[in-house]
Amino acid sequence: MNNSKATHPNNLKPRRQARGIARQEDMLNAAIELFNERDVEDVSFKDIYERAGLLPGSAYRFFSNLNDIYIGLSKRFVSEIKDIMTAPLDFEDTQDWQSTCDKIIQRVADYYNNSPAAATFLAGAKLPIGNLGIEDRTAGNNLEQIYSQIFYLPSIPNRQDVFLICGRLVTQIYALSLFAHGHITDELVEEAKVAARGYLGMYLPHKLPRKNTTMRQDDIPEEDGKLFPPHLFVEE
Repeated sequence: MNNSKATHPNNLKPRRQARGIARQEDMLNAAIELFNERDVEDVSFKDIYERAGLLPGSAYRFFSNLNDIYIGLSKRFVSEIKDIMTAPLDFEDTQDWQSTCDKIIQRVADYYNNSPAAATFLAGAKLPIGNLGIEDRTAGNNLEQIYSQIFYLPSIPNRQDVFLICGRLVTQIYALSLFAHGHITDELVEEAKVAARGYLGMYLPHKLPRKNTTMRQDDIPEEDGKLFPPHLFVEE
């Protein structure tokens, strides 16, 4: 039987790529295990590839040094934070924008408190310079996306920057708590909620109309209202 088709280089390439991706993930998983067990400063590149069960030659094919590991972990943490922030909310958590804000901020605090490695990165112990602020951008972009899906937002100049600054306020409070206490305390979670609501309250009205509800067209902020034809709204 001719197996030339099965062994053709073009057929082997996807399998090699899949193995490469799996080994990269093995190294990142090993790094997280080690960072959860000891201080980041006490973990070497050799520690990581040995924990992952790889030889030096294989390890250096995927990551050049510890800095590359840090960058890979940063990307993973950002993806996990996005999933947590954008997970479905209970109806009672979307009755007003303040409740939505509080729920999301609580979710992020719970994530960091349950992920020591991610918390270390937030506290800035070994975050590469090029990625400083990545949690701020992620939190800000995700919060804006969530609000846009749930509420009719008014016209806000530089709206993306407003939510980015809100995200930075929260992450800086959390970083302070991690640095001072080793975890995010309940008291500083509440401080983060107050700070976020206070800052966003400078740009958002106290009550925002929710989408997918029956309302008068006059109740819709101008920016979102113009996107919808009059027949979608209840006449007075």
